[in-house]
Amino acid sequence: MIRHDHIDGAALHRMIRDGRLTFAGNRRLKIFGRLDCRAGRRLARANRVFFTSRSEAERSGYRPCARCLPAAYDVWKSTVKSGIQIARGPVAHQDRATDS
Repeated sequence: MIRHDHIDGAALHRMIRDGRLTFAGNRRLKIFGRLDCRAGRRLARANRVFFTSRSEAERSGYRPCARCLPAAYDVWKSTVKSGIQIARGPVAHQDRATDS
């Protein structure tokens, strides 16, 4: 991961042109997407980070952008929902048993 505010413009453009950076992300929101995503272009320089691959972004704890990576976002969203439902299921059942 490379922070936008830690690299000079010429080096950044060279890395993008050479294909070494393929995704950008929002450091505060932990969202990543394609370099041409309109949502990502509005980011403040201090909040923008760059990744060499989708797997690097995911390993860093970032989720896919719903606008430019909708299929990956849907998979992420369904995984998160499944995890929340599994985590809440036994707790809700246990609470009911305690109330009786």
